[in-house]
Amino acid sequence: VSPCSVCFLHNDDMMTADVDANSPEERALALLQEVPKISTFMKNVFSHHASKGCDMTDLHQQTRIILLSVNSSVPADPNPQQDSEAGLDYMERLSAQRALQNSYQLLQQKELKPTKHCGVSYFRGMFPQVRIAARAAYVSSNSPDEERLKAFDALCDWLEAELDEKGSAIFAVDYLERISAQAAERKRTRNACTYD
Repeated sequence: VSPCSVCFLHNDDMMTADVDANSPEERALALLQEVPKISTFMKNVFSHHASKGCDMTDLHQQTRIILLSVNSSVPADPNPQQDSEAGLDYMERLSAQRALQNSYQLLQQKELKPTKHCGVSYFRGMFPQVRIAARAAYVSSNSPDEERLKAFDALCDWLEAELDEKGSAIFAVDYLERISAQAAERKRTRNACTYD
């Protein structure tokens, strides 16, 4: 496989790497090029749940802690191959985990944040770690009562399911514009008069 050069931009900076196609390095750079970015995705999540009547203050705290946990979580080393795990499945899992680690290292070299520069595939791969870290941070910083902690866990359950649903509309870069357009259409329909 011939090497290729891939880059991503941050203001006037350019980061390049010579990588082999389909290698963990190539996959790492793909994670950095993916849109929407994690921060945009979480804005979509906030807007979605706010439109459902969730408490805005609690929702802001919860999504903020999740974003902070994404940035502070270092991708773990892959777990050893399980007895029941096929060799090809293990190699795929190993490659995916190496891609997360390589993406994180590239960002660290430039002191950049994953939430601003990685797409939702990075978030999907990191979510098991992020969820544990975010819950601990939420409990530590907010001392939530049982109801608020259940709400946080429910948000994380929803996120986990949504991240597995790759075709979900909430991944759309223009999700907020779509929501605004739908709201405007509903308002127009309510205000429309029909004469027979």
